[in-house]
Amino acid sequence: MPCIPDATAGHNDNDESMTMTVKIFETPEVQAFLNTVAGLDQTGGNPRAKQIMHRLLSDLYRLIDDFDVTEE
Repeated sequence: MPCIPDATAGHNDNDESMTMTVKIFETPEVQAFLNTVAGLDQTGGNPRAKQIMHRLLSDLYRLIDDFDVTEE
């Protein structure tokens, strides 16, 4: 299973002005993960179901980015 990038990478608790916001949805690793989980890299299966799964999971990652969801 692919590793999901840490959304807190580059985060420095001591200096908020230096914090770099990482949009995890836009990373190549997450894009590859979404394609794999949705089955877009596999032959066969229902193309519509694959697109629905990809959309559902993509929207979840966008929500995480938009609302700065963290482990805390």
